[in-house]
Amino acid sequence: MKLTAFLVLVISSRVMAQSHHGDGGHQRRDHGQPEGAQSRLGEEIKDFSLTDNTGKVFQLTERSKGTLVVLTFWCTTCMSCRQMEKEFDKKAKEYKDKGALFLMVASNSTENADQVNRFLKKNELSFPVLMDSESKIAQYFGSTLTTTTAVIDTHGRLRYYGAFSKADEAVRDLIAGKDVAVPESRPSG
Repeated sequence: MKLTAFLVLVISSRVMAQSHHGDGGHQRRDHGQPEGAQSRLGEEIKDFSLTDNTGKVFQLTERSKGTLVVLTFWCTTCMSCRQMEKEFDKKAKEYKDKGALFLMVASNSTENADQVNRFLKKNELSFPVLMDSESKIAQYFGSTLTTTTAVIDTHGRLRYYGAFSKADEAVRDLIAGKDVAVPESRPSG
């Protein structure tokens, strides 16, 4: 059976002007946010490019060809992120050879790559982090909580949106060539 590779992109969001910490997560204060990812399930995601924490440019269309992308919204100051980072790092390594790419996306305008790199080193984490300081990707997905995860298939279509804790099921389904049994869940940040 031919395995189809998938890219998993994980996005972490904290928009300073529109978000705050609350019970360990980040929520937007305004309710006039753009249409969210739930309404895009099954649709092709628009192409974007961001620089990662090492200075390399990541472009969705170039990296997602034949790869599953898992995006999780994340930041260094979020308590709910601390609860899932080790598991995320483990999954990124586990699925790497199975054609899935796990990425955190830091949409916190107050964090820079140096701060992120110091945090990763201190906490012995090796996952890549896309720097979304203007929160454009977070806004595109309508992400209001950190640890919200989007799974994008090898054709660039959004196949799962919701809690990181439920994303593994979607990744396994897609790698096995199946439809995603549970395409959305309630984000928890």
